Amino acid sequence: MRYRKLEGLATWTIAISIAHVLCVLAVNTTDWVGYLAVPGWIDPNVPVDGAFQWTLIGIQLLLALVGIVLWLTAAVLFFIWFANANRNVTALNVLGKRIGTGWSVGWWFVPFANLVMPFRALKE
Repeated sequence: MRYRKLEGLATWTIAISIAHVLCVLAVNTTDWVGYLAVPGWIDPNVPVDGAFQWTLIGIQLLLALVGIVLWLTAAVLFFIWFANANRNVTALNVLGKRIGTGWSVGWWFVPFANLVMPFRALKE
């Protein structure tokens, strides 16, 4: 194995995460616009009528879908970065390394162990 630079991957992960946060903020903003501009916005008994209300709902749906795609993309990039960081430790021949590349990512998906083991993998 050889050492790999991870700055580019980390930069993309952070940028996509920021874009996801901006999507969430935009969804919340359109919700506040609905509260302020549309009578009965939060009442489920009031039927949806009017172009403005349907436009707000469409914008929220579109932003939510984009946000989900951004979140999934950022998660995948983060796990790739995390695995590559673990591979770099192996490439540098660090003594005492106990957590392998697969488990450095796998521990994130094990209930209760995901509270401790990813930190230990990163600490190595």
